[in-house]
Amino acid sequence: MRFLKSTWFLVAPLAFLLGCEATFTPNGPYTEKMVVYAILSTQSDTQFVRVYTTYDPSQFHPELNKVDNVIRDAQVSVSQTSSTVAYRDTTVTRVDKTRYQDDIGAYVANPFNIEPGKSYNLSVVTKNNGTATASMDVPDKGTVEVFNRYVLRGGPDEKDPIVVRAWIRFATRGFLVRYFLDVDEYENGQWTSQKLELPTALYQNADGSNVFTYPLLQRRRSDPVDSQTPVIEITTIPFAAYQAGLADIYSNHTSTIKVKGVLFTLTQVERNLYSYYSVANSFQDANTIRLDVPDWSNIRGGYGVFGAMVIDSLYVDFNSY
Repeated sequence: MRFLKSTWFLVAPLAFLLGCEATFTPNGPYTEKMVVYAILSTQSDTQFVRVYTTYDPSQFHPELNKVDNVIRDAQVSVSQTSSTVAYRDTTVTRVDKTRYQDDIGAYVANPFNIEPGKSYNLSVVTKNNGTATASMDVPDKGTVEVFNRYVLRGGPDEKDPIVVRAWIRFATRGFLVRYFLDVDEYENGQWTSQKLELPTALYQNADGSNVFTYPLLQRRRSDPVDSQTPVIEITTIPFAAYQAGLADIYSNHTSTIKVKGVLFTLTQVERNLYSYYSVANSFQDANTIRLDVPDWSNIRGGYGVFGAMVIDSLYVDFNSY
């Protein structure tokens, strides 16, 4: 027994030293897989799906890759109950060509109106990369309401914050409340309509200049008791942020503008899109020291995300009160 122990203590360091001679790499073997991005939205009757393959980046630096690996021969469809919508191949103009010089290859379905509260299934079939599928539940319609809309016109309690109530549905994991100033602008002899986003918070730099912040997608704070009963989420917008946002819009428009009202929107996001968004945006924590970015996907047979968003709105017309 003593001989065996002595032998082990001699062999173990030798094995360790020999092992150090081998080249170490943290990268595993590369396997090409399909990547699918499909976000259904109630805001438009045109829906897009993007289908790619993964790539093995030179020197393991992703940004060195300058070619979009689009799959052009896919058969893409989305089904709901007994109906199926087939997508067709298309090209979308790429606005930012800093990295990729070509336009965006995609698949499109039009007209395709998404129904809130329904379940949808995605199918992508290719010749060389197999088949990818996914399923998800679209949130039901929500409701957005301004509790004290008189503040928008500078009523008697004009220092009160703007209180927005949003009714969030069962399938919703994340939500976003935004608001926009609806204006007509007179320039070059004609009137054009614009929706200009207003800030939800206001900070000041040391020199006294304003810093506006705008809302981010946030997780639902409470859970519905059942699929039929929505929960209420409250968003409070300081009056100072609203007032400073208005002043900034007026100062940046030298032409004549006519304010017609304010548009409030509620965006509800189901759990798949919210999970993907949270991972891609590094947990939205300004104080975190986490460096790991886990892979997340709900695509069976590939990577990516199949999700949905439902947008509801409330318009406050300044001419109606």
